[in-house]
Amino acid sequence: MRQLAQKKTNALALALPYGLVIADAHLRIMECNERFAKLFGDALATAYESRPGLRDADLTRILPFPHLFKAVLDSGHEIIRKSVKLGTRIFSVTVFNVDPHTVFGALILDITDTEQRRQQLIEKTRTVIQNTTKTVQEIAYMLGKNSAQSELILNSAIDMFSAEAPDEPEDGK
Repeated sequence: MRQLAQKKTNALALALPYGLVIADAHLRIMECNERFAKLFGDALATAYESRPGLRDADLTRILPFPHLFKAVLDSGHEIIRKSVKLGTRIFSVTVFNVDPHTVFGALILDITDTEQRRQQLIEKTRTVIQNTTKTVQEIAYMLGKNSAQSELILNSAIDMFSAEAPDEPEDGK
């Protein structure tokens, strides 16, 4: 039964699009998948090839954000989808308890491309908003200018015609 459970776990770890790592309270790797190793450089990927699972490797020497793992170990509270920026890359990190305060797991996904596309979409949206606002302001300016010119012309016409009207007696006779 245990071997079957281990086979299922291994198959799941291989199929995940995430890097998966399971570690103990001393931040030593108990198990990881190949995607995890490939996320953090060629040297770690090569180490994984020579020792699949990277058992007993020190996470503090592999990852520059061990504080996330320590926080989950200390508090027992899981971290769901925290974005972590490392140089030019951005990772989505979820840290979960396997055995609170003793064993934790982490799912890590490189979301750099997705985040860059999101930022581009935000910038394009801002550009559309700015252009629309500018157009509305220009239309409002033109309407105001046209309205002022029309008022001047109409007032001029009123003045011109009211000056030519014959004076009528005040009592209507």
